[in-house]
Amino acid sequence: MKRQLPAVFLGAVILAGCPPKEVVQEEKPAIVETQTVGNLRKEAIDLNNDDVADIWNYYATEGRRTLVLKETDLNFDGKRDIISHYEDGRLVTEEVDSDFDGKVDWTDYYGEDGTRVRQEVDTDFDGKVDVWKYFHEGKIIRKERDTDGDGRPDYFEYYENDEVTRIGRDTDGDGREDVWDQVDLRATPPPQ
Repeated sequence: MKRQLPAVFLGAVILAGCPPKEVVQEEKPAIVETQTVGNLRKEAIDLNNDDVADIWNYYATEGRRTLVLKETDLNFDGKRDIISHYEDGRLVTEEVDSDFDGKVDWTDYYGEDGTRVRQEVDTDFDGKVDVWKYFHEGKIIRKERDTDGDGRPDYFEYYENDEVTRIGRDTDGDGREDVWDQVDLRATPPPQ
């Protein structure tokens, strides 16, 4: 029996800029290849029944079977668009190629509890990170931007309850805020 892929997966594909395609899958994805690669067991999975792998899972072969690496092709072009790294079965980092040019555009870092703690983004696709986002319990608490291209943040936003409460700028290039714009007067002022 055939069914459509889950809406979450298709939504991620569409949000990532992929044109929607007719995607049909067997009740269970087909494993199209298994092989040993070094000390890892690789399983290639075909999600859309075109006989081409769309997900590659790598499992540790020593001890219990544990996922250590997962590569995903979101737009079914044969290239890896998301690379997820695991330690002890726990997601640690996830690298994403959002414009499908073969280069990582953002990396998410995850804490012990599995929630994202940091995100680094290359917004102008020049190969250098220019936005850093920090999270606590799944909510953004700070965003830093490199607005002059020197590789260091010089614009800082602080958040409470997903809203910007204050903005700081580094005008002398020392990597620390020296000018503050108070956005929310109820927020705690920054230390001087």
